[in-house]
Amino acid sequence: QKIENQTKEEETSETENQMYNEEQKIEKSSHTTFCAPSEKEKFNIVSKWLTSTLPHLHNDDHIVYTKIFIQDGFDSIAMLEEELMEEDLSFMKKAHRRALLKNKNKGTH
Repeated sequence: QKIENQTKEEETSETENQMYNEEQKIEKSSHTTFCAPSEKEKFNIVSKWLTSTLPHLHNDDHIVYTKIFIQDGFDSIAMLEEELMEEDLSFMKKAHRRALLKNKNKGTH
């Protein structure tokens, strides 16, 4: 009976270790997903922000601007809202730059 109990304890310990390892895998995997959005997710985030800030922007300009923002590191709402400055917009057409700054400063998005 003593051997039987020892075997059960070992099995329980092994099961607990396996569960812990699986939890660690899931935690690491979800953490990686959260911390590193895919390029598609970044594009969607920036695209939605740009649409809300410049709703009448033509599709061609919209795509170009979205890609450049991401290339320049403005790939999250926080970066766009908190760090984006006028000198970061030199790639944009003058009228678009003015409208974006006006709308961004109003907080109308």
